[in-house]
Amino acid sequence: MAQAGTTTDVEHSDPTEIFLDYFQGLEEFYPNQAGVVVSKYTWESVCHHSSTLKRFINHSRFYDEELEDWTDLPDMMISERDKEGYRDDPTSSPLYPLNLDFIELSCEPINLLGVLNPFSRKDCLRIVHVRQSRKNMEYTSRSWGIMVIIDDEPVDETPAVDEGENPSNEYLEPMFWAFVEWAFSYKGIKSLEYILFGDYGRPEQMSRGNLLICREGYGSEDFRIIRESCPAPKWDYVKKE
Repeated sequence: MAQAGTTTDVEHSDPTEIFLDYFQGLEEFYPNQAGVVVSKYTWESVCHHSSTLKRFINHSRFYDEELEDWTDLPDMMISERDKEGYRDDPTSSPLYPLNLDFIELSCEPINLLGVLNPFSRKDCLRIVHVRQSRKNMEYTSRSWGIMVIIDDEPVDETPAVDEGENPSNEYLEPMFWAFVEWAFSYKGIKSLEYILFGDYGRPEQMSRGNLLICREGYGSEDFRIIRESCPAPKWDYVKKE
């Protein structure tokens, strides 16, 4: 049996991290972290299950004194120094040992390239879900994934969410677009098939703000954007996943 604390110091270990060290064979892990919890320590602990873990859903929340409520923690307590290190050397990330098929993070797009860069060296990750809760969108009045263009404001090379006969004034938010562009580029995650954006916590409530971005083929830089409110076989497939 593994000893607790082998991957993290006792002073910053929470019960979940200690528990993860005591067994092997975990296939799915869905931690919902609240308060001052540094995500990378949990990531280090879950690497004890790297040979079996395929699905990892990590939500981080903090109590906002101004809002007097819990809301998303968009940087997941990952320091700028750590993120720069993951970008420069993907093998230094605690996520690097994992061979995930699916990952969901409550993480602002500006942080995603560093966090997910380890998977640019692998051939396993198929689905990324960038989860911004409905509550966070309501409180901040801002979407991490979609921006609305008023009148004839210039758009700096970010794609429209709706194209064709019924275009809207909504475009991918620049930092989210930068992540999508990187992820589907030759420098990104070649195995990636889908990027999901939004909150799917209540399946009975579809939202125009929920997006599915589908890659056209393995390693392709071409993709399509589909709203949840637009019926498509791809949505049915991904939701079953």
